[in-house]
Amino acid sequence: MNIPILAGGRMQDYDLAAAAVEAGEVDAVGLGRPSLADPDYPNKVFAGTPEKIRPCISCQNCIKALFDIGSIQCSVNPNVTQEFSYALHPALQKKRVMVVGGGVSGMEAARSAKLRGHDVELFEAE
Repeated sequence: MNIPILAGGRMQDYDLAAAAVEAGEVDAVGLGRPSLADPDYPNKVFAGTPEKIRPCISCQNCIKALFDIGSIQCSVNPNVTQEFSYALHPALQKKRVMVVGGGVSGMEAARSAKLRGHDVELFEAE
């Protein structure tokens, strides 16, 4: 009997998941929390750019928020479950944007501005 094996849980690392499928250890990998962190995960794999995947950091905030407030939240994807409310639209006027600080908030600000079409410069002390 040939029963397909699906792996889940902590298989969010692309290289680990790909190696397991290629070695025949599993038939497929479920991407629950990694899909919350990066809804484009499968598209980035198919495009051959897995290095662009926004990784799930396994902080469990999604599960904690679900139990605490009844809604999923993600520490690395602030738009999760809010995609329509916080959709990024092209800027009406392209501007030069300076972001100071390359921490989580600074990187997200730079990413959002770039996606809206601005020219972004990110400055970090290091």
